[in-house]
Amino acid sequence: MPRSEIEAALLGLTGFVGCVVQVLWMMASPRVGLPHLGGLLVCMAAVGLAAWQWRSSFVGTLNWNGTAWHWKVQETTALVNPEIIFDLQHVVLLRLRIVQGNSIWVWSQKNAAPQYWLALRRALFNQSHAVVLNTRQLP
Repeated sequence: MPRSEIEAALLGLTGFVGCVVQVLWMMASPRVGLPHLGGLLVCMAAVGLAAWQWRSSFVGTLNWNGTAWHWKVQETTALVNPEIIFDLQHVVLLRLRIVQGNSIWVWSQKNAAPQYWLALRRALFNQSHAVVLNTRQLP
């Protein structure tokens, strides 16, 4: 199952910008000190942690059976209520409100299951068509 390329790009861009800001701060200072190096190390550690989290997160399946939405990760299935947060036509950020718990965030991408993409979009907006699409869970 594919991981979200858009999430990887956003994490990479954010990490890159953060490290560039740290380097510019170091270059603008008359002397490079421990706070500068500490800031750069923290930024690099945050980028590494974000990459590890992205790589180790679960991939699940969102399913609309005509009456209810279900989110399945490995052998666990939960009843969810999806909410569209951000829609870019080929990528949709969803918040899945688990009926018996918290919410999770997922990126749904057309390239995960192109044959179901239009059906997913119709079901999300109308809640009236059966669909199955692979998505990637966010923290």
